[in-house]
Order: sequence, then C-alpha cells, then structure tokens
Amino acid sequence: MRLRKALLACVFLAALLLSGCGKAEPKVASMRNCGFQYNEETGDYSVFFGLYDEKNKPVSAEVDAGIKIVNADGVKVYSAIKTLAADDFGDYTSEAEGNRYLANIRIPADKIAAAKSADGELQLTVYMGSEVYEAGCEIYGILPLKESQIATMKGWIFQKNLGTNDYSLFFGLLDEDGDPADAELDVDIRIVNDKNEEVYAAERAVSLDDFGYYTSELAGERYLAEIRIPAKDIAEGKASSGTVYFTVYKDGIMWFKESDCPALYCLPTQDIQIKFDEFPLNLNVMDYRGGVASVIQIQGAEYEFDKNDLLPALSITIFGEKLSGSGGIYDSFNYKLLDSEGYVVQTGEIFLDYLNAGDRFRDDSVFIYDITPGETYTFQIYEYNG
Repeated sequence: MRLRKALLACVFLAALLLSGCGKAEPKVASMRNCGFQYNEETGDYSVFFGLYDEKNKPVSAEVDAGIKIVNADGVKVYSAIKTLAADDFGDYTSEAEGNRYLANIRIPADKIAAAKSADGELQLTVYMGSEVYEAGCEIYGILPLKESQIATMKGWIFQKNLGTNDYSLFFGLLDEDGDPADAELDVDIRIVNDKNEEVYAAERAVSLDDFGYYTSELAGERYLAEIRIPAKDIAEGKASSGTVYFTVYKDGIMWFKESDCPALYCLPTQDIQIKFDEFPLNLNVMDYRGGVASVIQIQGAEYEFDKNDLLPALSITIFGEKLSGSGGIYDSFNYKLLDSEGYVVQTGEIFLDYLNAGDRFRDDSVFIYDITPGETYTFQIYEYNG
C-alpha cells in the first residue's frame, strides 16, 4: 500500500513538471540596448533595455530598475526605482536596429525636472536577485527645459562688418543666477549721428536662432544676440560717428530702459561737392621789390575724397603752366577753402620749385582733414600778397 502511494506521488510530480507549473525563471546573462527617447504622440519618455540569456536570446524577467537622469550641467533631474513584470517586455522596431525584444519604462514628462540644459545622461541599474546590471546612454536635446527668467542685460556693442557690408548690434541676456540666457523678443533700434540726424529706425524681432557664442580678445567668449543691419538700410549723413539706441521688449512689455552704445567712424556718409574758380586763371608772383617776377597760369583743378576712410581727407590737385619768369626762384600763391555759409575752413600756401617759363606742373600738396560729409565747399586760389 505504501509503495502504491509513493508511485502515485511520483506520477503526480512528473505531471506537474511536464505541465510547466514547476518551470524555472530564465537565466539572465547580460543586459544591452539601453536607450532613452521622447514620445511625441503621448508626451512622455521611454527607457528601454534588453535582457539576454547565456545563448544570447532575449528574455523577460521580474526585475527592479534604478533610473537616474543627470543633465549636461550636472544637475539630477530624475531618479526612481521601478519594478517590472515579465509583461513589461515586448517587441519594438526601429529603422536603425530592426526588431528587438525590450523592456519599456514610461516616465511622464512632468516627473522630469525642467532645467537649463536639454542634453544629459541616463544611468540605469537593473537588479535581479543578487545580480546587478548597469548601463547608460547619452541624451541629446529632448530633456524638459526651464524657461529662463531674464534678470539683466549686458555686453552690448555695435560694429561694422567689412566682409559682408553690414552692421551688427550685439547684446547679452542673463538669468536670475547670472548665467547666459536667451529668449524670443523684439528690439526697437534707432541710430543718430553726431550731427543729430536720425539715419536708422526700425523694430526688429529676435529669435532663439539669433543667439550664439562670440569671442573677442578683450571680452573672451560670450553668449549674445546678434541683429544684422544691411548698410543700405542706414541713410547717408553728415557724420561717420554717432550713437545706437535700443530698447528690448517682450510681448509688448519693456524689459529694460533704453540702452545705447557708440558707433565710431563707421556710419555711411554723404559725398561732398567742391566749386573751383573759372580756369584758366593767371596769377602774378611778385618779387621782394613789388615787381612781377613770374606769371603762373592755373589751368584746372580736381579733388579726391574717400568718404569710407576712417578719417577721410580732401585731396586737391592743381595743374597749369608757368608762362613767364626765370627758374632761379620758387613761385608761390595762396588758397582758401570756404564752406557753404562762407566760413573759412582752411587757408594755405602752395610752392612750385624752380620752374622755367613754359614748364607745366601738377601739384597735389593740399590735404584738408576737417571736412563735413554732405557739405558744398568753394576752393579759391589767389595771388600771394604777404
């Protein structure tokens, strides 16, 4: 009787084993395929990983997963331990990796702290009994961003860009922690030259794409907004220097009071006009006794003025002929430059060295620096009467 009961017990145990009720958990040998993604359709995040047995086949198991996310600034933005069941594993397909059997841990977006960097690192630790598996992956541009609270503005400067024939207005924003920040905003800009002429006025929109890092020898690397202004949009005026005034707005509300910075020797200027005497003009050169030593005929004059020079100068060239007189002395005569209101800008004397009668000359010795762009001048030549 006892032998029969023992046989029945063995048969019952064998039936249980064959039916699967006594099947052991799969042996996990490794963890791979750690990944992190943002799910646009559901507005949450997924942490993926795969478990594999000794034959490199994907398996599922009940595990605990320790998840830690640290952003690029070293700030921990998420930390939790999740318990996974076997049915948390499933097939997932991607173009890069094809079909894979992975665990998918969903994390609501509001559970990850918003911070100043959207980049970071996932650190994953999986616990299965006494076994511990660790993995991680980089995160690029998908972590929640904290909206910066702009506290101050600094680092503004205005410059001309010779290579692109335009101008740049730079300024920087700082948040409440003193760190560089950016924002979409509007800027009212006006430029007034040193002759009190407003040569530019506009409202410009600034996007996040207008912010970037710029380096200079004096200030080092800075994170600034750049507003480009084409040279053709700035009116030509009567002064190459002036002041740039700008006000920063957000949603129609002024953030900061109007700021300003200098525009030095870079603003577009108007051309000048020069009126000359009627030529030919005969000038008597007197000797020390008051007699006529020679006669100089001025046959023409021309001028050059490069308004784009840093300090533009007026250059005048006079040409003509010595009609009479010996070559043993130098000949001289005077000149005078008058502005449009008749005020004297500069006077001087021109010397011609040892010309003989019949010699032709070209003199380019007259340079005048105190020139106002857009002005009309009169250049007069007259006999020396000293």
